[in-house]
Amino acid sequence: MELRKIEQLIKKYEAGETSIAEEKALREYFSGTTVPEHLVAYKILFAYTETAKKQTYNADVNLPKKKKAYVWSAAAAVIILALGVFFYQNNPIQMRDTEMGNLANSEADLEKTRQAMQMVSDIMKEGSEDLLYIKEFSNTKNKFLLDN
Repeated sequence: MELRKIEQLIKKYEAGETSIAEEKALREYFSGTTVPEHLVAYKILFAYTETAKKQTYNADVNLPKKKKAYVWSAAAAVIILALGVFFYQNNPIQMRDTEMGNLANSEADLEKTRQAMQMVSDIMKEGSEDLLYIKEFSNTKNKFLLDN
């Protein structure tokens, strides 16, 4: 095969546009003994693909066995979810006018709301205090890593 045609096929091969027959022609050309100096790298490439085709892996592969705990936990989750949906659908929440309150109870309701918001605020403060420990740990870790 002439050199110009081989170079065109190599360009097509690098672009991923060659057919199987063209790749076979390239393999046959590079399996020969005489290859121009600037195409020696392609001879190595096609020689490697030929030897890689012949290689096989014969070792045993030990795959971990499936654990049945996952199956049982999934089944339990489905049952719990189904029961929750069933009982929620059968007991719709009904609000009555007496449960909604009136303006006479507004001061007491306002105080209960303030207490609830204070409780939420206290819980959030506890969480933010824990974040300070994490930030201090991160700063110390960064100093240690940057010093080494």
